[in-house]
Amino acid sequence: MNKIVSVIIGLLMVSILVVLGVVVSKNVLHINDEAGTWEFWSLYGLTIIMFISQFVLYKSYIDLRNSKGVRGKNGERGEKGLKGFKGKCVFR
Repeated sequence: MNKIVSVIIGLLMVSILVVLGVVVSKNVLHINDEAGTWEFWSLYGLTIIMFISQFVLYKSYIDLRNSKGVRGKNGERGEKGLKGFKGKCVFR
């Protein structure tokens, strides 16, 4: 369920960014020629892709950090340590 919500939020953000790009290109930058439109949309698209990849990287890092991982086999038993004294620390 969490993944579906992330995808829906991502698609909503991309839609908002595309609408914002149309508004900026027409009203703020006054791009009307074909060459300027192509350059603007290529750079704008690459910027959106960069932010999406940063978001995926962040979400993957959080998922990896919070996961318990896969249990593996136990290793071989090591050598027995010092016997020590009852009630006293031997590492002084």
